Amino acid sequence: MKNFTMTESDKLELQLELAGMERQGVVICLGDKVVNAQEALSCFITHERSQYMRDYEFRGGELHKLTFDKIRN
Repeated sequence: MKNFTMTESDKLELQLELAGMERQGVVICLGDKVVNAQEALSCFITHERSQYMRDYEFRGGELHKLTFDKIRN
């Protein structure tokens, strides 16, 4: 699989997305650990070669939790 390098634009887009979710009260997790938007972003930047799958959890039709599960190192 081709390696993906985050551009500054990618980083900004992800930062805005995660910060918006956090403001709306969405719980953000890396695996089993609850993190804030900045911690998640820092992890993605530091470990660019890792791949994460998003798992969305809804309650009452509203996004409640977003978990990033590492699927590849």
